[in-house]
Amino acid sequence: MQMELLHEKEKKYEKIMDKEKSEILQMQREKGKISNKRKKLMDEKLRLYEQYADGKLDKEKYLAGKQNIASKDEELAEQEKGLAEKIKKLQDSGYERKEAERELPAVAESDLEKGLTRELLRCMVQKAVFKTDGEVEIYWNFMDEVNG
Repeated sequence: MQMELLHEKEKKYEKIMDKEKSEILQMQREKGKISNKRKKLMDEKLRLYEQYADGKLDKEKYLAGKQNIASKDEELAEQEKGLAEKIKKLQDSGYERKEAERELPAVAESDLEKGLTRELLRCMVQKAVFKTDGEVEIYWNFMDEVNG
């Protein structure tokens, strides 16, 4: 029964992590689309200037077009900035990840006295990376007071 609860909480944790990654990817794609729109606006602004320089547009139409492009670009820049802030906030805070970590089962001292078990490892360690120089990096499923 305890193993089932642990496994269920692990699945919930993975689901939250996947959702968080998916949201970040979606926002990054949207930010990329906005960036492309801004590049197209700059191309449009250049074409507008070329038309004015070639005498195909009078000064009034050129300035009106330029102002229109500038306002669209400003609007897109604000959207891009907002998305960048949201992405950074999600990446930095890991709010949902921290919420999931709180729900991970607490390890009792009696469990620690039994020694290192597979269940204990699953509860405590996210992953371990073994490097060629013999160094081992351990990624924990929790944060402590020292590491934040």
